[in-house]
Amino acid sequence: MSKGKLVAGQLDLVRRDVGLYADVSKSWNNGHEQAMACYGFEDVLQRGVFLFDVIVRLDERWRRDVYRAKVEYSPTDAEAIHQLFVDWHRPCAKVLDQLEAFERAGLDVKWAREFRARCREAEGILTPDARFFADDALVRLRDEALDQHKEGQTLEYGPT
Repeated sequence: MSKGKLVAGQLDLVRRDVGLYADVSKSWNNGHEQAMACYGFEDVLQRGVFLFDVIVRLDERWRRDVYRAKVEYSPTDAEAIHQLFVDWHRPCAKVLDQLEAFERAGLDVKWAREFRARCREAEGILTPDARFFADDALVRLRDEALDQHKEGQTLEYGPT
């Protein structure tokens, strides 16, 4: 079992790409002709969607390997992955503002729906559980699930 290190270099590559994505979103130039600008902006959205999915897969793979005892849990790795989500989410508000401006101008922006979905997912990931699960309906569902588990109505899965 390894000592909780992510695959060599993988974290650095993703971190670099998230940084580039954030830089591109910061430097977007509104001075170009609107349709061409929108066409280029779609590349930013597509890259954002792609990178978010890469981070999610990295997170899922790491968590699965920790669960299966293939790697030892490392708070440093957990924080590094969390920071990727933070860094990815940081430019979202600005990107969404630009997206809405293109849409208000009547342009159909590719990747808009997918990008918005990733932004919502990132917000969910970054919202502390106590705040995220504060809704009464979610609390009720949680309580029902706990009751069902206590009554033996659920299955437990262990490492395979």
